[in-house]
Amino acid sequence: MYTVSPREGERYFLRLLLLHVTGAKSYDDMRTVDGDVCSSFRQACSRRRLLAGDAEWRRVLRESFPSVFVPLSLVFATILAYCEPSDPLSLWDEHKSLFGSDIRLRHRGRATALRNEDTALSNVLLEVQESLKLMGSFTLETFQLPTAQMTSLL
Repeated sequence: MYTVSPREGERYFLRLLLLHVTGAKSYDDMRTVDGDVCSSFRQACSRRRLLAGDAEWRRVLRESFPSVFVPLSLVFATILAYCEPSDPLSLWDEHKSLFGSDIRLRHRGRATALRNEDTALSNVLLEVQESLKLMGSFTLETFQLPTAQMTSLL
């Protein structure tokens, strides 16, 4: 299956609509919900409740693990920066074990202290922070994510 990153914005939301809307023959058909043409694919997804809560972002995180191409921390940072999750802290808390497993997999074979869960998660938060900086003027504080864990690494 071909995947599209949430970072791709409207293209991602179009893909989501293609998975759920049957019989559409045009882009306007894809954006039409209850007879109204939405101004964007994202709005159409929202009106169709395809983005209800953060269910879509939970699914994206689960399906992105494990990946040899993209660190899960980058996927999470992308969701934070471009997808407006309603509860970023819950997304973090619910997927901590995946984040820890992902960073340990990527660093296996290296002499690191990532065996300790707190150290692994602190390193994930550092990666998320760095990715957010590259994506704009975002920080962990912007999304009310924990930064106390990181201080021991700085």
